[in-house]
Amino acid sequence: MMKKINSLFILIFLSILSSCNKYIGTIEPNYEPTNNVTDVFAKETTYKEIKNLSINSNIHPKFYENKINYNIEKIKKLQNVDQNTDIVFMDSKIYFNFKKSIIISDEFGEIQKIKINLDKNEKIIFLFEHDKMIYFVTDNSKLFKLSNNSYDLITDLNTFIGNKPFNNNGNLLLFTIFGEVYELNLIDNIVTNKGRFLTNHGFTDNFELNESNGYYIYLYNSNTLLILDKTSNELIINYYKEDLNILSTIGTFSDLLDTPFLYEDYYYFVDRSGLISLFNPINSDILWEIDIFENIVDYSFSSQGYLTLMTFNNIYIYNKNGDLIKFFNHGLENPISLFIINESVHIISKIGISSFNLNSKSQYNFIKNKFSQDLELYFINTDIFIKDNKNLYIVE
Repeated sequence: MMKKINSLFILIFLSILSSCNKYIGTIEPNYEPTNNVTDVFAKETTYKEIKNLSINSNIHPKFYENKINYNIEKIKKLQNVDQNTDIVFMDSKIYFNFKKSIIISDEFGEIQKIKINLDKNEKIIFLFEHDKMIYFVTDNSKLFKLSNNSYDLITDLNTFIGNKPFNNNGNLLLFTIFGEVYELNLIDNIVTNKGRFLTNHGFTDNFELNESNGYYIYLYNSNTLLILDKTSNELIINYYKEDLNILSTIGTFSDLLDTPFLYEDYYYFVDRSGLISLFNPINSDILWEIDIFENIVDYSFSSQGYLTLMTFNNIYIYNKNGDLIKFFNHGLENPISLFIINESVHIISKIGISSFNLNSKSQYNFIKNKFSQDLELYFINTDIFIKDNKNLYIVE
């Protein structure tokens, strides 16, 4: 059921937040939203099928354009990896961490392996490139830089990091298990505290960092959302999912599939339970909400505003107004992930990649390959790389 909801915008709220340099703490038991939510109407989800639908480019959870090769013919294994492996593509080489090593490879195999001397239970949690140099960070907050055939310790913050950091133009943002945000400048190694936050209990997953209108949206855990100023890296909002649940009329958002992302002033909240809400946490306004009454396995969102949802049985595509414009049953067992290029929907399952024509809704290709869970997709130039818990593959 879809509900379209209007409420009063608080136009000056964001500017006040930006000037305060403070975070919003926990919600008190007597908390009430400042806006009153009124139902305009409630009806069954409208099905307005677009006959000749083509998706030119995708922006979430990964950005890629239709120049990617979608004529899939085979899958080639490149390298052994594990669940904690990060991958960086630079200068026709592939850099990734595996256990306590940094491995340099290309599409033909391993070139070099550099063993890293770490403490017994210490592990690499973030590998990244900046200014044509490769850096990596451990969960003990040590920052290293690769140097020829070896590596150098750049700095040690001597604290524990529970989540993957991110790099904002040479400023590394680190989130400690004690609720602190630190900025580490990669040039002068100066460390600055950018705010404190309180966490609502939740699990940590491999969420994507999203960017919108001068802000970074960071999901610290499945129940704690942080918003940071993109220029200053200051923590602006420590927002809890309960804010949405107080206002939502379709159920409780308890297990976000990914970091909420912004499109035309509204954040898309996609819950694994099948709930979708277009919500603005700044002014507590909800545009529309849908419950598809199925568990969502994966999603894709295009630059045209098309939201594609994959469940264990079906494919749903909604436009930005919340209208269902495509629906079909994929009939696959154990689907894991999907990606869409033009009129083709490619679904990755435990046994391979199945390709469907979006408009005829029929399967036209299958490439057999055994995949495990926790897939990550990389779209580099015209190539597609797939990483699971065991291997890195290239799709050709």
